[in-house]
Amino acid sequence: MQVLGPPEFKMKRGAPASDEPLKKRKTAREDSSDEDEESSQRTTSQDSSQSESHSDVEDHKPSFSRPSDSQNAEGSDASSNFSMYNTVSQKLMAKMGFREGEGLGKYGQGRKEIVEASTQRGRRGLGLTLKGFQGDLNVDWQDEPEPTAIEQVSWFPEGSPEIPDSDELKDWIAVGQKKLKIDDETEFCSGNLLHLLLRCKSVFDDLEGEEMRRARTRSNPYETIRGAFFLNRAAMKMANMDHVFDYMFTNPKDSQGKPQTRDKEGELLYFGDVCAGPGGFSEYVLWRRRWHAKGFGMTLKGANDFKLEDFYAAPSELFEAYYGTDAVREYMFTINLKLNQFRHSDRDVTEVVPLEIIKGDTDFFQFMINSNESHCAVQIKALAKIHAYVRDTTLFESRQADIRKECLKLWGIPDKARVTPPSSDPKTKFYELMKGSEMDSFNSRPTALNSGNLDKLQHVLDYRCIVGGGEQLFLLGLGRSQIYTWDGKAPLRWKKLENFKLELPRETLLSVEIVQELKGEGKAQRRINAVHILDALVLNGTDVRDQHFNQRIQMAEKFVKAVSKPSRPDMNPIRVKEVYRLEEMEKIFVRLEMKVTKSSGGMPRLSYTGRDDRHFLPNGLYIIKTVNDPWTMAFSKNSKRKFFYNKQTKESTYALPPGSVAPFHACHKDRLFWAWEEGVRVHDSQTRVNPDKLSKDDVLSFIHQHCQQ
Repeated sequence: MQVLGPPEFKMKRGAPASDEPLKKRKTAREDSSDEDEESSQRTTSQDSSQSESHSDVEDHKPSFSRPSDSQNAEGSDASSNFSMYNTVSQKLMAKMGFREGEGLGKYGQGRKEIVEASTQRGRRGLGLTLKGFQGDLNVDWQDEPEPTAIEQVSWFPEGSPEIPDSDELKDWIAVGQKKLKIDDETEFCSGNLLHLLLRCKSVFDDLEGEEMRRARTRSNPYETIRGAFFLNRAAMKMANMDHVFDYMFTNPKDSQGKPQTRDKEGELLYFGDVCAGPGGFSEYVLWRRRWHAKGFGMTLKGANDFKLEDFYAAPSELFEAYYGTDAVREYMFTINLKLNQFRHSDRDVTEVVPLEIIKGDTDFFQFMINSNESHCAVQIKALAKIHAYVRDTTLFESRQADIRKECLKLWGIPDKARVTPPSSDPKTKFYELMKGSEMDSFNSRPTALNSGNLDKLQHVLDYRCIVGGGEQLFLLGLGRSQIYTWDGKAPLRWKKLENFKLELPRETLLSVEIVQELKGEGKAQRRINAVHILDALVLNGTDVRDQHFNQRIQMAEKFVKAVSKPSRPDMNPIRVKEVYRLEEMEKIFVRLEMKVTKSSGGMPRLSYTGRDDRHFLPNGLYIIKTVNDPWTMAFSKNSKRKFFYNKQTKESTYALPPGSVAPFHACHKDRLFWAWEEGVRVHDSQTRVNPDKLSKDDVLSFIHQHCQQ
């Protein structure tokens, strides 16, 4: 059997016929072949239509046929309804014996109509006609506003209602008949708009999801923006809102237009992200501000929980997850219990906030109505456009690429792909961060302070001091819990920090001690290992080595506030050492006490108590020179102010000279360490004193003698 296909496909010719009628038809065709060679083939047609009732009445489709003699006689130059097909196709079909209304084949048994190109889409069955896609929605979507990156701001009305307590929240819950329709929900939107929106939505009910998504992708002018290099589209929504509101979310300003937080100052940008999972909004803010921001988020555990491990663009270590306050959590839990209880009944929770409370705030209520109706009108046109794009797969929104470029440029988002952060071994990353710096400065050990070199401290105002409690180490963070330590000795060997629950952002390098902190005394005493920062080199990719020591400590404190998670008592603490001026050393000795520890056998041991009431056993004092030669600091008795003095040029100035700032490598190389070992008396209750070793009184006496204040 022969099957008639589209004119562009070559068809096989049937076998020679034996019956007389077909022989005559073949002879007539062959006799006129020369005429066909010399003139254009004419075709006739019949209108085609498909029965909407899907009856058995045979459909008539466009087809080819050789014109009859009578047709030629009546008007050989009549316009053909099949002129859309080229003459080669028409001749080919005619040579195969096709005549309109008759089938091909030896006995004319072949199909009489053309095989049309398949319109089957997705997993839809062949020939399936979906209700709602045979006609128009009668919505003019083509007059939609011209897409643009510029938006108008509509401010929400101000309000400060009192937060209800848990008892009041419980009274808000209303239970009633389960509601399965929303077509009468006209409290917050007009009925006409709501019904039109539902009609536009309902036509997609039987459409395969993938087909719907493909049409939406082609129709939405903003579609190709997607999530850029962030976790999801929510991050780009946040970038859009941030720009629209003059970056009030990432760079808030006061009434005079001055930024309320600055990167070089100690104040963090704190932000909260409610209903935040998986975290696209927060990833954007942290990408914009990095370790100068601290985020708190609230969401539901489970499928909607945060996906912090997928924060490729920003440090998730600066984000602290919460799961609701006790009152709200208890209220929502109660609602969930009721929903579960009514799961197999006709009852349901119909209200969680009484309607009269919402309507009581008239400004809020009216704003909700206006906002809903505005968005509803936009969504109706968008759905009608998608409907049209489902019906016509050749439609495509040509402005997508331009809109993407316009938006990314306006929002300040680089046009680059989302890629997994490259993994790196600690040694390679260390050399990358140090940018070819000499390794000798890292290998240097502190100079021991004794009575023979005490004169090094004669310029008292040049020095700061820190109480030590363990071995000085370098700590390298490669993201999350990938943390390594190096003791500063050659060769360079980084070791994984084991048995430690701590998370640090990528590209972080610190000078630290691992200190055992104690809380309480005697048998009730608790111990926990903590990271104590002595100095900062690189903070989440920001190289701070050339900053003044005071600035580095301030930035380290800001960094620690950003990475600390008070809600996670299971994590090991990280703190910045308290820094004292050398001329204020007496303040240190006030913080020293003799306390009994579990391992002291009942004998009191020297202990230093920090700012948060935790103490540790000190092993000495780091003394750090923060002023670079040939500069030194002095005190003017006339002006009662400190000033800088250049020992070579004799220049003096109150302003900080750039050349006077001691970078990290200078501070680290020139540091001194006063070991509080056996025989060194730093507390009045200590009785074992070695007169050959420096005591508290010796050092304080020297400082008082050389301090000009």
